[in-house]
Amino acid sequence: MLLAHGKAASVYRLNYASQQGGDVSIALSGDWTEPLTPSKQDHAAAQRRQEFQIGWFADPIFGKNGDYPPSMRRLVGDRLPRFTLAEKEMLANSADYFALNHYTSRYAFFPREGCPSDRTGWLEDQCCNETTIGVDGKPIGPKGGASWFYSVPWGFRKLLVWLKGRYGTVDIAITENGAIDPPGVVLNDTFRARYLTGYLDNVRKAIVYDNVTILGYFVWSLIDNVEWSDGYKSKFGLFHLDDNTMARTPKASVAYLRNEIRGWRENLASMVLR
Repeated sequence: MLLAHGKAASVYRLNYASQQGGDVSIALSGDWTEPLTPSKQDHAAAQRRQEFQIGWFADPIFGKNGDYPPSMRRLVGDRLPRFTLAEKEMLANSADYFALNHYTSRYAFFPREGCPSDRTGWLEDQCCNETTIGVDGKPIGPKGGASWFYSVPWGFRKLLVWLKGRYGTVDIAITENGAIDPPGVVLNDTFRARYLTGYLDNVRKAIVYDNVTILGYFVWSLIDNVEWSDGYKSKFGLFHLDDNTMARTPKASVAYLRNEIRGWRENLASMVLR
């Protein structure tokens, strides 16, 4: 995938960018990973999860060494492909901005039994266990309409700060962020409104207090749509889609988001937002 991106970016920049004035990037998806405890082992496990999720694809493009994260090299060994010098040069700076898809966060902790010796895949190679339940016995955040989905607004800001710390002052476009309706919700999507309130507030904080450069923000999604293997079961839309008639009906969050956008416009003068 990385090599395909690098070649496509090269072709676009060589043949089309000067005519169209366009930029090119690659959309990367990732959670925030919070250490379950303050221990050094749990902090290291959480860092590895970030590197195996996002660094796997972002380090060769945005990183200083043009290669996979050192933790992946160490833990995966010969099973991890190696780039040629020409491939590294092709990938380096092959994206004009960081395109980020983000939805939720997790806790991470070092496996109490230690790292498995027979690691054969992505999950085992991380030497990291994840959970949505904290040491206080409570979920990391309110649960949405899927087993994996929790609303963790503070994790979004931490992820944006982590990206800046790892890749410097890279411009970030938030290409996906949104919520799944809980079961039974049709139009009164208060969960989504609360989710977007919290997540957008943490985008603001990252801009104002952490000097993260945000190019834009896209809610996923405009209407309920086919979601991977879930079909129409997972409802991400601001507009309800009738599966039979295809009629679109605005949910309550549409009015919320309209006011939110107006508020951002009014405060642009005091924000570092391009």
